Amino acid sequence: VPRLLKRMGPQVLREKELEITLVVRGPVDTRIITERTAVLETKVERIRTRTLDDDTREVTLSCIVDRSVQPVELYHALAEVEGVVSVDVVSL
Repeated sequence: VPRLLKRMGPQVLREKELEITLVVRGPVDTRIITERTAVLETKVERIRTRTLDDDTREVTLSCIVDRSVQPVELYHALAEVEGVVSVDVVSL
């Protein structure tokens, strides 16, 4: 029964929440970051931006993804963005 609910049940049972923390150096537009997550059908619920030292910022995204999306896929998609220094993906 649990497998059936995951496949055919409500959308909530087929989703999981991720928190992604990026450290960005330079003028990286947050729209580029959200476009990269949209490719993997990720819904961004909240964005939090914090300025660190010099020219770096910390961007934290709270996202909802389908259970079939692996966190590693998001990690690689965001690590390729020019200006991203580090990526941290946590499954909640």
